[in-house]
Amino acid sequence: MAELPASDLTICDREPIHIPGAIQPHGLLIVLDQSGAIVGCAGDFDRHLGRSGTPLGLPVEQLLGADIRRRLAGTGHRGILEAQDGSSLDVTTHHQGPSLIVELEPIDTAPPSAAEALARVQDAARSIAAAHTPIAACQAAAATVQQVTGYDRVMVYRFLGDGAGRVIAEALSDPSQTLLHQHFPATDIPQQARALYVRNRIRLIPDIAYTPAPLIGDAGVIDMSDCILRSVSPIHLQYLRNMGVAASASVSIVVDDKLWGLIACHANAPRAIPHEARQLCCLVAELLATDIARRADAASHAQALRYARRREELVPLLLDMDSIEAALDASIPDVAALLPCDGAAVWSDGTITVTGSAPDEAAVSALVQWLLRRDAPVFASSSLRESYPPAEAFAGAASGLAASVVRREPGLVLMWFRAEQVEAVNWAGNPHKAVEGPAGMLTPRKSFDLWRETVRGRSAPWTDTEIEAARRFGEAVCDLARQKNLADLNRQLRTAVSARDEIIDKKDLLMREVHHRVQNSLQLVTSMLHIQAADVDDEAIRHQFELARQRVMAVAMAHRRLWRADEADTINLDTFLEEIGESLVESWGPAWESQLVVRVAPVRVATGDAVILALLVTELLTNAVKHAYDGAIGPLELRAEQKSEGGGLEVSVCDRGKGFAGAEKAGSFGSRLTRGLVRQLKGRIDFHDNGPGTRATLTLPDRVV
Repeated sequence: MAELPASDLTICDREPIHIPGAIQPHGLLIVLDQSGAIVGCAGDFDRHLGRSGTPLGLPVEQLLGADIRRRLAGTGHRGILEAQDGSSLDVTTHHQGPSLIVELEPIDTAPPSAAEALARVQDAARSIAAAHTPIAACQAAAATVQQVTGYDRVMVYRFLGDGAGRVIAEALSDPSQTLLHQHFPATDIPQQARALYVRNRIRLIPDIAYTPAPLIGDAGVIDMSDCILRSVSPIHLQYLRNMGVAASASVSIVVDDKLWGLIACHANAPRAIPHEARQLCCLVAELLATDIARRADAASHAQALRYARRREELVPLLLDMDSIEAALDASIPDVAALLPCDGAAVWSDGTITVTGSAPDEAAVSALVQWLLRRDAPVFASSSLRESYPPAEAFAGAASGLAASVVRREPGLVLMWFRAEQVEAVNWAGNPHKAVEGPAGMLTPRKSFDLWRETVRGRSAPWTDTEIEAARRFGEAVCDLARQKNLADLNRQLRTAVSARDEIIDKKDLLMREVHHRVQNSLQLVTSMLHIQAADVDDEAIRHQFELARQRVMAVAMAHRRLWRADEADTINLDTFLEEIGESLVESWGPAWESQLVVRVAPVRVATGDAVILALLVTELLTNAVKHAYDGAIGPLELRAEQKSEGGGLEVSVCDRGKGFAGAEKAGSFGSRLTRGLVRQLKGRIDFHDNGPGTRATLTLPDRVV
């Protein structure tokens, strides 16, 4: 067995186990070039095919029969081949570049019938689905695999967050050999082996005492990642011997494309697993993986709903006080209750409020400065000292941390702490004793006797749902702080307006009333609509929020135009509507600049009428942009002229789009808004065919000054 320098314990992670250059001798492997000639081979051809010598250089038909080329077409092909002595061989193929790898395994037992195989699959599916807990589902899967393989010990081995593994379910022939609940260090399964477990879902070693059969010929270096006959690392074989195992099989449990765990099988005597049984084991592992994912998704969804309800209950409490910082300080017990924790803290620009088990204020301040230097707004760890070494000083009170950086200037940080969770871990042998060979050489560990270790400095882990809840609450607090700041600014502006009301002239009085009281209120509404839109996932609801925000912005735009007018009582309609058109084009995009034509007669109208008229024109033009061309760009025209000597005014919005049928959606908010504004002006609106397109005409009696 190869001996490796102890100075580099990661050398096993770099062992090229996918190109061993040999196979396990219970089968045969040949490599074919594009012409079908055998350019590489491994195994005992005399024993399995009754052919002395190697078949190198022969066409594959001469070795395996005249129709073999047709039968081997396609990657992953699997079939049965009758040998010259009447025995049967399983045939599996894999493409590798221009070459074709063919594996042949003897069939020692008759495969089960389709009905028998289906019954076993159905039984496995029912037992896994009926299990009350994930552990019970794993136990059902282990029992099924033991029945299928006949192995003495079948374990479900789950990988933990630090790479180590733990036996969480087990089916045994001899209960005295149990490894249930025991841990195995991450070094027992190197990284490249884990990658192969994801790619090739089953590995089989029918007899660990085998002598590798070398690959010979001119095939070059062959990647055997997909080969069931691939010879395994001599270090792993020695590892199994040290455990007293004579045969081994591993089936991968892959959840969301990640290696969740293994169904690990051990036999006390050499034992092969036929192809059909292997396929059934793989199917059991897939059923288990699906069940694990389903249960995890359901638990995560339920947990997310609980945290969302807590957040919704907490947010109104934060609105009751003058500042969000004061509200957080006063509500610190409720903040702590948002996530399962032992303590919480709020750091607000140097001011610290703490509840429960947490570091002292000096330690919290130093920790916050470290968090503020990080780019990510959320941090979570069950072993804070691994990322932040000063945490060693308070590891007992706060080994775990989840933090949300709400803002950096002025600083606001929310923190949840979890106390140390001292755990007695049962290991299958000393996990820290990797070097056992002579003169400091690295060999597989020899002892798998129970070895107990007390693990300190760790808390209960944070789930993805808990981390997401911390992030969402931080964002909600940030939005509330902005909302409160905006409301404070509005109050200050209104106070300033009231103080100057007695000394400003008539125009200033009217326009400032419009500009400050309405404009700032509209600004607050648009901000709140934007916040609401950002907090929903449904695209249709977000679209409705955005439409509402655009209408409110149109109101604000009309008031800004009036604010710049020369007189208070009346306004030039032509200049006013041209500016409205320019602002709308600016919001629609530059492509609309050449499409909108404004033709307005030089007339004056009352300022009060102009406000309502601006909203009407904005609504009609916006509707035309949205509906006339189905999202495309097309011509629009805005016209206004005096129609009678008595001062009547006619305003039209015309498009060349899809026609009158799409002009207006009855009962929609836009329709009700338009008709309500028309009633305020005591006018009439009509929709006509514009040949093509739609013409909306607003008739207003006695409006020209």
